[in-house]
Amino acid sequence: SESRKDFRVPAFWLGSVVTDASGHASVEVKLPESLTTYRIMAVAGDRSSRFGSGDAEVRTNKPLTLRPTFPRFLAVGDRAYFGAVVGSQLKSGGEAIVTMTSLDPGVLELSGPSEQRVSIAAGGNVEVRFTAAGKAIGRARVEMRVKVGDQTDAFEDVIPVEVLASPETVAAYGAAAGETTT
Repeated sequence: SESRKDFRVPAFWLGSVVTDASGHASVEVKLPESLTTYRIMAVAGDRSSRFGSGDAEVRTNKPLTLRPTFPRFLAVGDRAYFGAVVGSQLKSGGEAIVTMTSLDPGVLELSGPSEQRVSIAAGGNVEVRFTAAGKAIGRARVEMRVKVGDQTDAFEDVIPVEVLASPETVAAYGAAAGETTT
């Protein structure tokens, strides 16, 4: 299955849509791949300066999901947990096979196993954690995948690895010699 990568916060913005003679309009949009609830709002106006509005919610979901619990960044030399919550809306339990891959191992390297197998109940949630270390400055792409039976989910995220500079204090001292004029 393809990894989810599109996690834009605003799903879309359409500045203007023209209706047909009966006042109806239809628009197709591609939603981001976040598993969440989106609020869709519309404002309408006509040539007589009459206005109206409406809104609705649409929820995007899958029977099997991975929700990341990643650090926002790492410093070179840091070791951290990279977790995810596996969520099942399946009618039966099973074994979840979860894998993590660093697509840029020179920047971020896994320091433990890259696969875990955990039991998950029907309609349940279970957390998995992997460990990885920042090796070099850069942006590391990380992919996680889960499979339970024939259901899958996968996502890709980017973790910056940086060098954290420590504050530096400078002091100047000495003595002045010679004459002073005012």
